[in-house]
Amino acid sequence: MDSLRKALMELTQSASPVGILTHINPDGDGFCAALFMAK
Repeated sequence: MDSLRKALMELTQSASPVGILTHINPDGDGFCAALFMAK
């Protein structure tokens, strides 16, 4: 799992801009997760 996290971090750091999306009618968990990932 750690290698997946590292790979995702490398991809997002080299891309600009990155879109953060959630599903239709997001619940609190999905909305907060998207906000957290945006930071």
